[in-house]
Amino acid sequence: MVGSQIPGSGSENCPGPAGDQGYRGEDRRKENADQPLSGPGSPAGAGGPGRPRAEADRYWSARPLRAPGRPADGRGASFCGPSVSGQSETMSLPVHSARAEPGDRCLRFRAGLLCCGAVSVFSLLLLRLIHLQVGEHARYQSVVNDTHHKVQSLSASRGDILDTKGRTLACDEPVQRVNFDVGFLNLGAPLAAALDTAEGMKASDLRHAFTLEELRNRYLTHLARRAAPVLGLTEQEFKQKVLARLAARPTGELVLTRDLSISAALQLRSDLEEAGLGTYKENRGTLGALVFQNAFARRYPADLPLQHIVGVFGETLPAPGQEPKPPRGQAGVERFFEDQLIGKPGSRGYEVDGWGNEIPAYRGSVQAAVNGRGVKLSLDLGLQTVVERTLDETGSEEDGVFLADLNAQRVIVILFDPATMGVRAITCRDQRYGPDKPMLSNPATEYLYEPGSTFKIATVAG
Repeated sequence: MVGSQIPGSGSENCPGPAGDQGYRGEDRRKENADQPLSGPGSPAGAGGPGRPRAEADRYWSARPLRAPGRPADGRGASFCGPSVSGQSETMSLPVHSARAEPGDRCLRFRAGLLCCGAVSVFSLLLLRLIHLQVGEHARYQSVVNDTHHKVQSLSASRGDILDTKGRTLACDEPVQRVNFDVGFLNLGAPLAAALDTAEGMKASDLRHAFTLEELRNRYLTHLARRAAPVLGLTEQEFKQKVLARLAARPTGELVLTRDLSISAALQLRSDLEEAGLGTYKENRGTLGALVFQNAFARRYPADLPLQHIVGVFGETLPAPGQEPKPPRGQAGVERFFEDQLIGKPGSRGYEVDGWGNEIPAYRGSVQAAVNGRGVKLSLDLGLQTVVERTLDETGSEEDGVFLADLNAQRVIVILFDPATMGVRAITCRDQRYGPDKPMLSNPATEYLYEPGSTFKIATVAG
């Protein structure tokens, strides 16, 4: 034990830590390196006297004793051993540096490789993130806009056409335009949810029991049974129209009708919701695959054939394979004052979630629609009615002249106001036209005629 007397040495207890008292062991070894050791309990006693000091150092180095107050790692530790004179001495062990084992070097190499790999992976992820945020920003922004950003068109009312006393000859009536969302037929989950009430099964069971095509056909069958009569179609025509559009292009909307009355649209919505074929979404105006939009339809309330004056408003027949063009004025005042009568549609931007539902918190800007300006004519609807009825009169009076008796190919009547020379009535009868084939041109203003007697003024003046 450190600090105790070694048996057989005959000495006192060893002093405290090296450097406090006694001689340093290394100094003593330098002085007595060649002197033999003797004494009981010494290495010489084990193998005989006279052994050199170096063997004693090796002996005591193999049996280190830690002195009190020294660290446990052995650095600077001292121990007691017998001296040549039989006195105990304090000896300090040399400080030995720890050597790295081959296993430690391999572990450090593996840890370094792991750190390098982690840094490389995170660097690649960072470069990829920068590439997505900077290099591919425009492309992914367009994808997000197409998927979640929607723009709804707001219809503009067309201007009214009035007679000289403010009576309506043509006007717009608020109606509902019904479209079919073709992309709805490609979604299995919404189709199953819309059929759960009509089929009497849960949506999850429907998806497992039927394929997408079977769900599509069942949905169209139930929908056509309730919607086709209201839209003026047969059930077979309804299904063929939708399936043909689906085969041509599986996305977008198909126009079913442009002028469904408000009352009929509300009744159709109620019937579809009662049958469980969808839930009406107020923000988007959709119920299942049907999309209800506010629109305007052109109406001509006058009970007279005024197409040759007022004209008509409608679509132009498109060429085969082309989309129909927006409706516009086709003849008469509707055509000649198109730029004044037509309004400017508005728009409303909004955001939708992954299910297509509008997110009210992210509503975009709203551009209000600008309605068209009205046109007031010099035509008098009352006088026009008198002239029309006069031409249609028949009789057998000997002194009477009736149009039916003349057998004329064409008759044109123009009534002027002598004070202002304003045209109050224009009536025309032509054998080529009739109730089933109305006249869309005005012979009094659009046809070319020979000067006739009106040119005699120029002849006389010359």
